[in-house]
Amino acid sequence: MLTKRDSANVEIQKALDIQKKLVEQYPDVPLYQYEVAYSQNYLGNLLELRGQREDARLAFQRSLGICSKLIARHPDVPRYHQGVGYNNLRLGLLLRDEGRVADSLVWFDRAVDHLRIVTDRGGQTHSTNANLLLSYTSRAEAHYRLGQDSEGAADWKIAFEMSKGDQIAWTHFQHGLQLYRVGKKQESEAAFDLACDLRERAAREAGPDAKTQQWLLARCVYDRGMTYYETNQPEKAAEWLTRAVQSLTAIESRWPGATASYKVYWGHYYRARSYLVLGKHEEAVKAWDKVVERCVMEELHLAHVRRAYSRAKAGMISEAVAEVADAFASQAVTIGAKPWSVERLYDGA
Repeated sequence: MLTKRDSANVEIQKALDIQKKLVEQYPDVPLYQYEVAYSQNYLGNLLELRGQREDARLAFQRSLGICSKLIARHPDVPRYHQGVGYNNLRLGLLLRDEGRVADSLVWFDRAVDHLRIVTDRGGQTHSTNANLLLSYTSRAEAHYRLGQDSEGAADWKIAFEMSKGDQIAWTHFQHGLQLYRVGKKQESEAAFDLACDLRERAAREAGPDAKTQQWLLARCVYDRGMTYYETNQPEKAAEWLTRAVQSLTAIESRWPGATASYKVYWGHYYRARSYLVLGKHEEAVKAWDKVVERCVMEELHLAHVRRAYSRAKAGMISEAVAEVADAFASQAVTIGAKPWSVERLYDGA
C-alpha cells in the first residue's frame, strides 16, 4: 500500500509530465515554465522529508535553474525572485545540515538578496516573509558556528525587527536554540524564558478558548523539553516534558485531534527515557504506563519490554517478568541492536 508521501510523489510526477509537455508546446509562455519550477520545488521538499537528500538537491537545483532563466528575461517579476530565493535557502540548509557550514553561507546570501527584492518591491506574502526570516536566522546560525559572532548577531537583529505577532516568540526560541548549539547556555536559557513568557502572555490574553494560542504555548514548552533531551540533560528534559504533557493533554481533551495526541504520546515516551537515565525507575514506570495506553499495535511489544525493564530496575521483578511473558510468550523481540527474549529477561531479573 502506498503511503501518503508515496502517493504525493506519484501525483507530482504526473503534474510534471503534463507541465513539461505544455512547455514543449508553448516555449514562450513563462507561466508554464514557472509551474514546472514550482513542482520541482515541491518535489524537492517531499524528497527531503523522505530522507532522499541527493534527489532533493537535484530537484531544488532544477527549480533554481528554471527560475534563474526566467529572471534573466523578466527581472521585474517578484515571484521569479521568490523562487530563486527559496531554492537557494533549501540548498543552503542541505549543506549546513551536512556540516558544510562555510559553503552554506553563499546560498543564504543569495536567498536573502532575492527575497529582499520581493519584499522591498511590496510583493510580500506570508510565505515570502517567513522564508526571508528563515534565511536570516539560518545565516546567523552559520555565522555563529563559524565563530563569526558579530555577523550572526547582526542577522538576528534584523530577524527580531522583521518578526510580527506570533513570529516574535518563535524567533526568540530559535535564537535560544542557536545559542544553545554553540555553547552559550546562559544566553540561550534567557532566550527560551523570553519565548515561553511571550507565549504564556499571549495565551493568557487570548483566554482559555483560544485554541491556537494554547497550542503554541504547549508546543513551545514541548520543544524546549526536547531540546534538553537531545542535548543529554535528562533532568531538565523530564521537567519541561512533564509540563508539556499536562498542557497538551488539556488541549487534547478540549479539542480532540491527532496533533495534540501525537505530542502527548512522544512527551510521555521521552519523559520515560529521561527518568530511566536519571535512575528514577518508579517515575519511568508511570511514564511507560501512559505510553502503553496510547501505543499503536505495531509498537506495543517494544513499549511493554521497556516498561518491564523499568519495573525490573525499580525492584518490581515479578511484575516485569510477568509483563514480558504475557506480552510476548516465548517470542524474541529486538530493541535497537540487542536481541531480547523472555528467557534472557528472566535471567537478567
